[in-house]
Amino acid sequence: MTINESARVAPLPPPPGSGCPPPRRRLPKPWLIILVVLLVATGTTTGLLVARNRTSTSTSPSSSAAPKAPLSSAAASGTTGSASSSPSASQPPALLPWGQEAPASAIPWGQVNDGWNLRAWTSMASPDNAARVILYLVNPVGGRYRMTTLGLNTDVSGWSPDHRRAMVRASRSSGGLLQEIELSTGRRLSSFVLGNRRLLGYAGAGGHSLLLAYPAVWPAGESGPTGLERVSTSGAHQRYYPGSAPLTGRLNGSILYSADGSVFLISGQRGFAVFSNDGALLQQIRYPASSYCYASHWWSDQVALGTCAYLPTPNGPSSPRNLFLIYLNGARIRQLTRAVSPDYGFTDAWPFSGGVLAQRIASCGHGPLVVLDSNGTEHPYHVTFPAGVSGQPFLVRVFADRATLLTQGVCKPYPQSLVSLNLRTGTVTALLGPGLNGGTVAY
Repeated sequence: MTINESARVAPLPPPPGSGCPPPRRRLPKPWLIILVVLLVATGTTTGLLVARNRTSTSTSPSSSAAPKAPLSSAAASGTTGSASSSPSASQPPALLPWGQEAPASAIPWGQVNDGWNLRAWTSMASPDNAARVILYLVNPVGGRYRMTTLGLNTDVSGWSPDHRRAMVRASRSSGGLLQEIELSTGRRLSSFVLGNRRLLGYAGAGGHSLLLAYPAVWPAGESGPTGLERVSTSGAHQRYYPGSAPLTGRLNGSILYSADGSVFLISGQRGFAVFSNDGALLQQIRYPASSYCYASHWWSDQVALGTCAYLPTPNGPSSPRNLFLIYLNGARIRQLTRAVSPDYGFTDAWPFSGGVLAQRIASCGHGPLVVLDSNGTEHPYHVTFPAGVSGQPFLVRVFADRATLLTQGVCKPYPQSLVSLNLRTGTVTALLGPGLNGGTVAY
């Protein structure tokens, strides 16, 4: 029996003969009515909440106390929304597939890094027979973007750190005209004549300057620049640097700028010198005894790879080249390889997850590839080219366990194909030239 039912029970009749009039029916007091109404409402609401909680618990792990977002029309209808059919804002677009070509406007610039290649190509079997060449930006999987068309007597002399600009050198017979072009449009941004100076590369933070060496034509019996000059990309003078350092001697022009553009490493007659971008001499690092060296490329942020050979003697055998690690903090140079005569030695090496991929030197041109383990022991690395690709492999760089190679005939002046070698699987993929779109990779 509920509370409401007990309030409606009739009173007992009076005893017979009492003579009293029958009592009036007493109505419930107002506070009791209010209490009954509240209890009924509370009971109904509680039942509804319990039912809703049970339903929510069985369909979602979230708490029922959390507010529910309204369902979109796609979710309510069970259809797939745009989030599953197109990349989200946090996901980069897919790379252009192998063998496909697109205009520069389609380049996903946010993904361009050192694993990409900027290369010139011509449809002719030899660049000597071509009037013009096409400049391509090639992604790691073999999709290529057409940048611009260059004259045959024009080559790429530098690629900016942001990968969006390039310095091209044209009209070599007229003193070396340098032009900076915007890769996405092919538009010329600036130009100036080098004269007797030599371009060493982009310089400074963001690569908005250039470093030049002068003179480019040395007096008889001398070698190396007498000085260094930093200029804007339009040739305006910014700063001179000394052409020598006390311990390293005259600088020979092999230069590496740090990633942030704050310091650069340059090789000299007797050692490496580290300068700040404002001209301060920070470190001097001596070469191994009786050697001459040059800086090749960065090994890590604070370490560079150098190639060194013993100074030749009038009647001595040819000196093999060996590879060394140069530390910007001035620590002693560490030798990676130990080739001895009559071996020709090594020309380049890059680290990867399986060790160090190094290239030997042959009597004419580049020799075979080898892998160096942690003990310095050599292990031959055989490369099998796909159909249509031939020649000797020339190691360009290694990035994310992918080696970029150019193929070249024995003692030939021009490369033939640009290929990618997956160092984890050994798979070789043609990126440009024979094996993909024919012709020749000009440089």
